[in-house]
Amino acid sequence: MKKALLFTALTALSLNAFALTETDKCRKEVKSQLRNVPSDDPLIIGKGLVLPAGETYEFAYGKTFGPVEVDTILYKYSGSYYSGSFAEMAVVNPQNCKIKTKLGIYSE
Repeated sequence: MKKALLFTALTALSLNAFALTETDKCRKEVKSQLRNVPSDDPLIIGKGLVLPAGETYEFAYGKTFGPVEVDTILYKYSGSYYSGSFAEMAVVNPQNCKIKTKLGIYSE
């Protein structure tokens, strides 16, 4: 029983480490691709979230994204312009770290 529990814990940790590595690998490239997004303040780019194939992601205001055909990384970023602010999500291909699309979350 202890061996099975230890194996499960180690497997979960290794998968989590893999996900963190994949999102960190693409973060710099995504930041570079977003440099032309107009914002009065520097963009704040959140940690990446790995969305496994076949899964959906629910974000603010009941909006959903997915299901996706292949594993995908989602990065939420926010900024401001004039007297308002905005938040969007970049949908990224983890194989080449390219943004496939951008989704608007909110704007005020």
